[in-house]
Amino acid sequence: MIQHPSGPLYIRGPKTFTQGVVANPAAGAILADTGQAPAKGEYTVYVVAWASAAAQMTLQHRDAANAANIAAVEFGVPAGDTVSFSLPFSLDVNERVRVVMRAALTGNAAAAIVAEHRVL
Repeated sequence: MIQHPSGPLYIRGPKTFTQGVVANPAAGAILADTGQAPAKGEYTVYVVAWASAAAQMTLQHRDAANAANIAAVEFGVPAGDTVSFSLPFSLDVNERVRVVMRAALTGNAAAAIVAEHRVL
């Protein structure tokens, strides 16, 4: 960590967050959650999701209290396939990004988030 006049700058490599494979996940089940952002800044979020049957998921940008979505992106995962994408996020301290099931699934599903804090 480097001290900066406006506060600490976190220069860290990417971190991966996942709940692993979840059997028969219910609607709203959390598949991956970054936890609270340690610092305000620009983040790149990479998402990889898989499901044994066709699944509907949502990538959520959550507020600092983890009480409401600031933004959400819905996406589908074809049966037995993998979907991956990346998006930039501006996060304040304690905000988070997570992947949740939009609908219940009979089968298995998994998602991982790789988050990297970009320091300019």
